[in-house]
Amino acid sequence: MASGGWRWLRGLRAVGQPLFQGRALLVTNTLGCGTLMAAGDGVRQSWELRARPGQKFDPRRSASMFAVGCSMGPFLHYWYLWLDHLLPASGLSGLRNVLRKVLIDQLVASPLLGIWYFLGIGCLEGQTLDESCQELRDKFWEFYKADWCVWPAAQLVNFLFVPTQFRVTYINGLTLGWDTYLSYLKYRLHSRVRSSWAYDNLQTTAGGWGAGHRQREDPARLLFDVTSARSLLHLSPKTEFNHQTGG
Repeated sequence: MASGGWRWLRGLRAVGQPLFQGRALLVTNTLGCGTLMAAGDGVRQSWELRARPGQKFDPRRSASMFAVGCSMGPFLHYWYLWLDHLLPASGLSGLRNVLRKVLIDQLVASPLLGIWYFLGIGCLEGQTLDESCQELRDKFWEFYKADWCVWPAAQLVNFLFVPTQFRVTYINGLTLGWDTYLSYLKYRLHSRVRSSWAYDNLQTTAGGWGAGHRQREDPARLLFDVTSARSLLHLSPKTEFNHQTGG
């Protein structure tokens, strides 16, 4: 039984080996990036479907993720080749150069890929450049802080022990969880939209509970800006006292 399993693994390796040689490696890395990014979005959407009854799976959203992932594949392919040429290192004996590569990757590739992601998805989904740039400003630092929590350790292992031709595949293998997070960051509901959805869902679930006490509110009203409303409704102690006393 064990020998049969080893034969199966050796056969699988023989079949897959050409995919990591020559020009085929570029295609493998490109399609791998796109496929894993689309898979991460699929995982995220499956969670959303359970959490938000009535929402439907959006294949165009996953297609956009796939396209942007494929566009990143060639960059990552040549990026790792360039880093290995700039700072050759292997194993613990080259730890100093490995640490330099991790730092360069975090300071150059990570923010560049973050910008690429938000602008690329925005372009494919019809956002204007101004809208995409505003979203980037709103979410970039959250993305970049999370990136520093995840990728330095993963890249340390990558540069220490993974052969050059398998670097992008190794990263793709780890990115399913990361791409799920990217999908969440891109497509999460704004808090005021969530409030509207939660209110509507509560009304539906409760079968109109409380309808005798008040009319159902206009859904558009539920999309108000909480911060603006709070500032408009805020009363100083003096103003509130005058209002209560009629003075």
